[in-house]
Amino acid sequence: MVSGESMYAWVPLISTAPVQVKERQCDTPVGCIRYSQDTGNKMIIQYGEVTEDIETPVLGEVKAQYAPQLKQVGQAVLANTFAAVKRNILIKVKIVPYGA
Repeated sequence: MVSGESMYAWVPLISTAPVQVKERQCDTPVGCIRYSQDTGNKMIIQYGEVTEDIETPVLGEVKAQYAPQLKQVGQAVLANTFAAVKRNILIKVKIVPYGA
């Protein structure tokens, strides 16, 4: 699912961890990764401009080397959303120590 230029992916995860950082989606940079417990346990990846002003917890960011591909991936997800025949588009998330 896409809202503005953010991709949403529902995740099989429930977190009760305290939220460390929240930002309005319209203020976050391209590559920001967020997790929304309040709107259905989904991961959100920003790939361009968004006008949604809801605040969501920030998890991290896409590594800079992959940032140029985000626009293309977001557009593929959007096209798939409205396609007659859907295909799976998988997202792989990996915890990387800060600064690595």
